[in-house]
Amino acid sequence: MRKVELIPAALAVAGMLACGGPAPSPSGPTLQPAPGSIQPLQKIYTEHLGQLTNTALNPLEPLGFTGTDLGMSFEREGRIIFLFGDSRALDPADQDDDSIAWIDIGPSPGETRSMPKLTWFQRPNGLFLPVLIPTVNLKALQVPVEGLPMGSRTYVFAASGLDPTHYLVLAHTEGFAFDSLVFDNRQVSDRFLNFSAIAEPGVIWFIGSTPYHRSAIYLAKVAPEQLTDRSAWQYYRGHSNGTPVFGSSEAEARPIVNVGCVGELSVRQFSSLGYLMIYSCDQPRGVFLRVAHDPVGPWSAPTTIFDPFLAGDQGYGYFLHQQESVAGFDDGLTEPGYQETAGFEYGSYLVPQWTVNEAAGVYSIVYTLSSWNPYEVHLMRTIIAEPGVTASPPPPRGQGLPPATLTNGDFATGDLQGWQSSGDPFTLIQGTDGHWRLTTYVQPQGDGVVGQLWQDFTLDSTTRELRFSVSGGDATVKLMHGDEVVRASRGRRTNSTETPVRWYLSEFRGETLRLLIEDDLTEGWGFVTTSGFQFVREP
Repeated sequence: MRKVELIPAALAVAGMLACGGPAPSPSGPTLQPAPGSIQPLQKIYTEHLGQLTNTALNPLEPLGFTGTDLGMSFEREGRIIFLFGDSRALDPADQDDDSIAWIDIGPSPGETRSMPKLTWFQRPNGLFLPVLIPTVNLKALQVPVEGLPMGSRTYVFAASGLDPTHYLVLAHTEGFAFDSLVFDNRQVSDRFLNFSAIAEPGVIWFIGSTPYHRSAIYLAKVAPEQLTDRSAWQYYRGHSNGTPVFGSSEAEARPIVNVGCVGELSVRQFSSLGYLMIYSCDQPRGVFLRVAHDPVGPWSAPTTIFDPFLAGDQGYGYFLHQQESVAGFDDGLTEPGYQETAGFEYGSYLVPQWTVNEAAGVYSIVYTLSSWNPYEVHLMRTIIAEPGVTASPPPPRGQGLPPATLTNGDFATGDLQGWQSSGDPFTLIQGTDGHWRLTTYVQPQGDGVVGQLWQDFTLDSTTRELRFSVSGGDATVKLMHGDEVVRASRGRRTNSTETPVRWYLSEFRGETLRLLIEDDLTEGWGFVTTSGFQFVREP
């Protein structure tokens, strides 16, 4: 497995990390922004639905990779197609190639409380099918950014090229034949690389930004029959006497949203809401939502729908790793060896097929969101309400359940009462402090011991964390949600220092989980020592 780098492969779509200056002023008459204003939508609450990629449900290793990002989606013939970004491939020849998966349109994961099963497009050898456009480099930092079905054809837009020259590339295929993409055109662009397209009768709208995290948001349009003719694209230049003005020069495009920090963006139309736009930013951090009744605007002020530092949004400690020396504990989320590499979020993409009208003026929107450490794609859900609509978060799940408990979680009885086991037996050792610790290093086999020890528990509405400590080697203490490993902690190859562990649990309230101590390693440091399992409840 490739080691984590300091910058994720698709964090800077097409490598757009350079700062950009202000857009040039259009020539000719003075034009104005879209007249009027629109009130922003209200955020009611946000939750992490779960990890989408690299799980027991959606494994990646059989397909030849161990991590990916992005997950922009579009609909064709009853399927949701997902375009993923740079792969962490097992074969160096596939490194940083992009992949494609699909799922039949079905109930929203936000309602079913279950993650969808993806099907990847594959090569004859069973490995993932890379997105390949003839003559176009789509390796590291160069990725597909949008898909658009038009009649029998499926168009794919991609960002290619590295600093200082970037290209928006267009290709097409018939239906789902993504192994036969045909190159259409490639255009130098500094406005349309982070990119969304919306097809309406008689017009296709393009909403874009560049450079990464240092750009405003721009608009273009073209007649559907002229999609592949870049000279036919018309760029929004502002309003004159209340009428939008378009011109043929991208360099003279004027922002529809004059904001200075946009990462990957996603714009989709909803019949009862209008146009929703979400995008990520690093200053300030988070994912932001704007709404408009027309692509030219006016667009509302932003609503922060995800703040990684806000406990209620279930970011840090839930799917984003916290730097261990800053947090003071292991959160069970880091990739091995990257305890001091803090995670962060990017790549938010709406999945409109999973939007649900919860009540009058209240909607549940679902979107993909990528994490760096771990390098995966997740599903998020935010409940939003129209201006003036009163709505409240639902009551916490797990209400009425007794407080979660573990039998003999601190091993105070000096034995393994309350625990179930399989394989080789583990043993308890009593420290000079009088506390008992479980270790999977048992003589005479030592590191050769292989086995499992576990307990199941059901999480009530008030239990917040599970705390314990680990030392020793590379074997793991895991939290299982069904077949999925949702937390994992291990020793630091030392017997002299115990690492405190805190697993945040509130996203699993009402669910039955398994605490599993697993040793399937036989080489040196193939063991773990652990102790002191205890729940922490809300104050």
